[in-house]
Amino acid sequence: MSAGQFPGKPGLPILFVHIGHKGTLDIALEQAVRASPDSPVILLTDEIRDLPFPVHQADIRLYTGSYGRFGAVYEHLSVNGEGYEAMCYGRWFFVHEFAVRHGLGRFCVFDSDVMLYRPAEHFAAPFAGRIAGNWSWANCFEGPEALGYLCDRFVEIFADKPRLHALADRFRIGDRPHVSDMHLLMEIAAADPRFLEQGGLIDRGFDHNIRDGNQRFVLRDGLKDIRFGPDGIPVCPRTDGGPPVPFTFLHFQGPAKERMAGFAWPALTQPSALQTSDRR
Repeated sequence: MSAGQFPGKPGLPILFVHIGHKGTLDIALEQAVRASPDSPVILLTDEIRDLPFPVHQADIRLYTGSYGRFGAVYEHLSVNGEGYEAMCYGRWFFVHEFAVRHGLGRFCVFDSDVMLYRPAEHFAAPFAGRIAGNWSWANCFEGPEALGYLCDRFVEIFADKPRLHALADRFRIGDRPHVSDMHLLMEIAAADPRFLEQGGLIDRGFDHNIRDGNQRFVLRDGLKDIRFGPDGIPVCPRTDGGPPVPFTFLHFQGPAKERMAGFAWPALTQPSALQTSDRR
């Protein structure tokens, strides 16, 4: 399922993975569809539903075959529930199997609490020459092989119990050992120059967390002081008085998810106009 297999959708594919309670998923999906109208938006899910916007839905249970090798070495070391944490790791194996079986080339993967405001190609541009990045919530892979490499490293780390326990102790929360897929992704990327250091893109509109000013952005009501320009792009002023930063996406981590609806484009927004503005 290459981008070319989606009628009228020649852009970079955007994948979301979500099971169980849907929460704010539909808000993120519709925003991606509107911000990147040339991209096929794909949802791997356990419940196929009728949606009022064009999203390709695939039954996630059809893409779990490669997960067994990770499940065999998985050890729950997290303050989060075991099912939730295992799914956070598992999604990478599911996406990898989907990408391989359907012949995807370059593609993006977003968490369901990420809202995109520019075309996927704009998001992916800084990844040129890299196989992926070091964030789990908004990423671009040069192809299935890049994600396969990452899955292999997950298996290796969990199989190496002394290394795994040392990592869980390093990232402990209070008195509880803790390690997440995000921690491992950053650990793997730090040792491999083929990965993009996405933290360096914060000043270019890659949001770490909308609740975090990153010591450079103005906050209001506990979130970045986001205002929307006439082109629909969210902009946040800087604390140092420098030029306001236009954001490619916003990340509504944790309790900020409840605020996502207030940051979705209104019905009158025209994606075609936003695309034109982005190319100037």
